[in-house]
Amino acid sequence: MQDPFAPELVVGGDTQVLAEYPNGNSCATTETDCHLWGTGDKWDAEGPRDLMNVDLGARFGLQDDWNSSGTTPRAQFEDKKQQLEDPEQRDTWSPEEMRRMTPQIFTAGGRALAEDRYKSWAPEAVPTVDDLGTRGFGEYTDVPVQLDPRWIEHIDNTKAETEGWLSGYFGNNYANDMVRILSWSGDRIYTKYPSMYIPQDAWTKVKVLNVLSEMDTAGEYYIDRYDDNDVLYYRPEGGTIEGKDTTLQTFDKNFFLLDGVRGVTLRGLAMTGSLVSGVQLLDAVGTLIDAVGISNVSMDAIRIGRTTDTITSMPDYETLRGGHDNVVQNSYLHDLGGGGVLLGGGDRATLERGNNVARHNEIARFSKLATYTPAGYLYGVGNSFEYNYVHDAPHMAVQIMGNDMRVNHNHFYDVVKNAGDMGAVYAGRDFTYLGNEIAYNHFEKIGGSNDALYMDDGASGVRFHHNVVNGSNSGVNLNSGHSNTANDNVFIGVKHVGHGGIYHKKGETRLPLDNSWVLQSRFNAFLDVREGEKYSATPETVAAWHEHYTSGEATYSDGRPIAYPQVERWYVPRVTATGRDCTAADYSTAGTNGCSRATVWDDADSLYVPSGVEIDHAVVVGGGSGFVETTAAFTEPAAQYNLSRWSDKVNTRSVEATSVAETGLDLDTLKFSGSGAVAEEYGAAWVAQWNRHVSAEGIGRP
Repeated sequence: MQDPFAPELVVGGDTQVLAEYPNGNSCATTETDCHLWGTGDKWDAEGPRDLMNVDLGARFGLQDDWNSSGTTPRAQFEDKKQQLEDPEQRDTWSPEEMRRMTPQIFTAGGRALAEDRYKSWAPEAVPTVDDLGTRGFGEYTDVPVQLDPRWIEHIDNTKAETEGWLSGYFGNNYANDMVRILSWSGDRIYTKYPSMYIPQDAWTKVKVLNVLSEMDTAGEYYIDRYDDNDVLYYRPEGGTIEGKDTTLQTFDKNFFLLDGVRGVTLRGLAMTGSLVSGVQLLDAVGTLIDAVGISNVSMDAIRIGRTTDTITSMPDYETLRGGHDNVVQNSYLHDLGGGGVLLGGGDRATLERGNNVARHNEIARFSKLATYTPAGYLYGVGNSFEYNYVHDAPHMAVQIMGNDMRVNHNHFYDVVKNAGDMGAVYAGRDFTYLGNEIAYNHFEKIGGSNDALYMDDGASGVRFHHNVVNGSNSGVNLNSGHSNTANDNVFIGVKHVGHGGIYHKKGETRLPLDNSWVLQSRFNAFLDVREGEKYSATPETVAAWHEHYTSGEATYSDGRPIAYPQVERWYVPRVTATGRDCTAADYSTAGTNGCSRATVWDDADSLYVPSGVEIDHAVVVGGGSGFVETTAAFTEPAAQYNLSRWSDKVNTRSVEATSVAETGLDLDTLKFSGSGAVAEEYGAAWVAQWNRHVSAEGIGRP
């Protein structure tokens, strides 16, 4: 179980701000006022170089090698260690081992350097560093991996800060992290703990937190824990807390833990102030949570089921004890450190549905403490997130990790405000997430360079239809997956309808693929029997999946069958004689060993081929382009690859208009009139179908 978050101060019902620098959280993705920055290159921002990493190459290895160098915590997860010769070295390190890994050192510049500001964040000292003897892999066997700095001793806490942290983005723009500030010397800032990802100046975008000298704005507070001081300092609005309820939240239990219950109802309750999740259901059946208010919790408001103790990109990440037929409805879930409703449930081996539902809720101001904590988590099989109003969040709104989910009739407004390489609805790194439907939603004001829907790293089998995307960089990002369709949608003010990579772009001999062990492990777990391997389906599981996705008995919300008959033919390219995954050493363009161009890159049933993708009936308003196809070229013999090679419905039957009025769409109702460019092009039957299913009613307004 995840440890509770730190205590939070709540005054007058509102969570206050831990003393920070810079102040504020209203900056757009690329605006620099609210954070300290490195170069800003990966954010398309002009970073003021407030914090620049010291000796990245010497301390962690070259950026292109960080997945295999073994020098960073992320490189000590088993998915990055599968090429090691010794199988006993491939397991994931414990959190304790990772916390002792090499931390960052920064050079102060920009605003950190101005008037020696950084010197007020920590004591002056060069820390003593313990080399615990571990070294990197391969060419990095001479690079120390666990360089653990000792705590600075004999600090006069009345003159030096001891509790400061850096919080934000260190090695990417999609997952946040925190590292402890240890000390400074000269122009250098030393930290105590490593970042999960390799530090890179191009990504750095952080705040300084819990520093007394930065408590300069009303509503900020600071907690001094040094040497058991346990003192809280607070700068109140108006200079007083008189007449206001003031609480330092230390309660670290669920308000309700419902374990193995049946038919329980929670209705009309207000719950506030916990360092963990608000309501936890385990193996619950038929529970109704109705018209509740949950606020100021550090983790998720409501969790149906629990997750395994690993990161979402690992193949063993799953939900457990989700129960079935539980409903969360008519509730206001807001000001959350984590997410809204986790909907776990269903059995992926048998594809039995969980039928857990979140509907008609308002979920606002979430993901305040952690990324990857959406308003709706859909894990398992057959759960639904519908008719919800979701708004005001720095990161994603919905994450899908499973099958046959519905994300329908929601209004997503002003989300993904402070992240990159992300979508309002996101799924990633699994060829087997099939049968998911995102339909009849209004996506409005999606921040930064992000997408309404992001199917990342081979995620497959989504049906995105009858949505209005209004104000987003793009509509859909389909990154190398199979059988993804985006048909009958409206895109307003987008740069383009969509985009996405294809594995071919890495080059003909680039094998194994990035993240291929995770992708193939997840595929093997349900659709391939791999005797003697860690992840393998049983013949019964394979038969159940083939039956489920070929029979047409399961349906989408409009009655259309959920059918993927091609799953019976899909394969991972492997060496015929040994069954080993194809690598660069096995590959030849015209080979006969199972690792040729024909079997790896051309065959529509190879999992490395993005076949069956459709982008059809797109209404594009305001000058945006259609779906931008990534193109890759091979030589000897020459061949060109893009989505259209395997699909005849890419950028087909689109309507382009200069204004919404020209299309006949009413943005207040989301209905089309019987006249206008859309009715003229698509006909009355198409308009009638749209109007029958799509409505703004019941999904909230900003």
